Amino acid sequence: MKILFEIPQAILELFFPNLCLLCYEKRPLRNSLCCLACKLELPYSDQIDVVDNELEYRIFGRFKIQRAAALFRFRKGSKILKLIHQLKYKNRPHIGVELGKEYGRKILSSSNFPIPDLIIPIPLHYKKQYRRGYNQSFEFGKGIAEILDIPIEKNILIKETPSDSQTKMNRLERLENVMNSFKIKNNEKIIGKHVLLVDDIITTGATLEAAAQKLLKTKNLRLSLAIIGMAEL
Repeated sequence: MKILFEIPQAILELFFPNLCLLCYEKRPLRNSLCCLACKLELPYSDQIDVVDNELEYRIFGRFKIQRAAALFRFRKGSKILKLIHQLKYKNRPHIGVELGKEYGRKILSSSNFPIPDLIIPIPLHYKKQYRRGYNQSFEFGKGIAEILDIPIEKNILIKETPSDSQTKMNRLERLENVMNSFKIKNNEKIIGKHVLLVDDIITTGATLEAAAQKLLKTKNLRLSLAIIGMAEL
């Protein structure tokens, strides 16, 4: 009987083999999106284990945090950019989930990153999420939440108004662009909590700063940041 159940899976593998999402040639490692050769080329950071790291230095003086860490450093031509492109524009939300699980496992193995009470993703405006079909930051947070066994809340931080494209804006212009686009609902759920705010990419940090400033108005809230990748400025 076991063989009968395995036959459909074998047929599926024949036509849709499970291959590395970066080279499409080899099978990925267990609990990974890519093969060993490609994984070794990814620009991992050590920020989860390092207090006062590069990301925390970038945030310093702008808003108060407990910890902040990016899983990767983004470099020009890096393979991680290919994964993020697939996550955001090629309808592959599972990439966010798997990266979140990897992030969560790193938190569990670290003595320098306290486990939060709950996760809040940076939201998309509902029109943008409808076009994309999902929020990549929520998918990333969902993976972290699964590993840490904590809740993820998507109805607390809301993107009320769409933001203009920020590609050619500096940090102050980006901050002004997004500052009034966020709204907090049901904030009684986060009073006195340690919240992990998650996002996919940080460049100038304007979006995170605008969201963080809204959240930090909640009484006794402590805030940490989890990011997939930190872009070089």
